[in-house]
Amino acid sequence: MAIRTAGQFARERREELGLSRERFAVETEVSVSTVVRLENHDHLPRVPALIRIAAGLRCSLDEIAGVSR
Repeated sequence: MAIRTAGQFARERREELGLSRERFAVETEVSVSTVVRLENHDHLPRVPALIRIAAGLRCSLDEIAGVSR
């Protein structure tokens, strides 16, 4: 079983929700570059942004981190 990174999880979940990166960024009040960097494994956002991202993905921070998968 392969372990998904936070970025892989975020991308898959965003796509399941039918949201473009741009729309997701607007809804979560983060920049598109933050979404891209997260999904491309270049950057893990600061906690306030990560909390908004989790809310936008309708999941917990644990799920993004891979703790409760």
